Parts: sequence; structure tokens; C-alpha cells
Amino acid sequence: MTDRRREGRMRKKLGWIIPLSVLLILAAAFFIYVSVYYHADDTALAALRSDDGVTVSETNFGWFFDGSGEDSALVFYPGAKVEAAAYAPLLKRLAEGGMDVFLVKMPFNLAFFGMNRAESVMRLYEYENWYVGGHSLGGAMAAEFASDHGEKLEGVILFAAYPSSTMKET
Repeated sequence: MTDRRREGRMRKKLGWIIPLSVLLILAAAFFIYVSVYYHADDTALAALRSDDGVTVSETNFGWFFDGSGEDSALVFYPGAKVEAAAYAPLLKRLAEGGMDVFLVKMPFNLAFFGMNRAESVMRLYEYENWYVGGHSLGGAMAAEFASDHGEKLEGVILFAAYPSSTMKET
């Protein structure tokens, strides 16, 4: 076998090894990145328990805080790399005040991967007034959802967030 032929075979072998190695490194970096996130503390976990004012139930999409209200509901998107349960104390207070709240879990704790989760929740429940909202990246993705589904919503509630594009008024 000639040297040229050996070089050609070696290049073919290396031709798929390098792209595969780069892909594996990128995948590993992504999974390392998303595995480090803010966890819910004991106070937040305690707020996931029902009491006299709010019934809290775990659902396929996250949690439902069922308070005294019957006509308005908020679908809440957590911030990037924050465990959804961390928002339980705030959302339970909203439910105590009369607005039922749906706290949705996001894939990899990044709302970017679950931008349309509110639509699934809204199909399962009937409320006269729907709101969508979120914190940080969750708020931006809630605003993006609202931009595409504004006719179904009464408003958007943003916590330390802003829309990524101009929102249409409906």
C-alpha cells in the first residue's frame, strides 16, 4: 500500500472523528450548564402544601394553586435555571388574593424550550380571564407567547423581564 493511499484512508477516518468529537463536547457542555441551577428552599417547598386558603395540587405540567377566585388565572413561567418550585410562596399569595395560578415546569429549567406550555394549560381549564407571566427569561417567553396568542389573554405580568419583540395590542 502506498503512502498516499494510507494518508487518504487516515483522512477519511479523521473526517468523521473531529465533527463527532466537537458535537460530544458541545452536548456535554450543554448538560453541565443546565445541571447547575437555583433550587427551591424549604420555605418554597412548604408553600407547595395546601392550607385553608389555597389548595395546591401537582399536575402533569407543574402545580396548580387553587384559591378563592373562579374567573381569573395566571400561567407562570419560571426564570432561567431556577427550579419552578422556588416561586411557590409568591404564587400561593396570588392565589390567596383571588387569582388561581398555574406554575409550569420547563425542560432543562429554561422557558425557551417550553414557550407554548400555557396553551396546554388553557385547553384543560376554563376561566373567563387568562393572564400569562413569568420571571426573567420566563417572562420574555411568556411575552412571546402572548404576542402570538394575545386574543386569548387579558394581560401579561412580567417580573424582572421584558418582551423580546414589540407586542401587539389586542
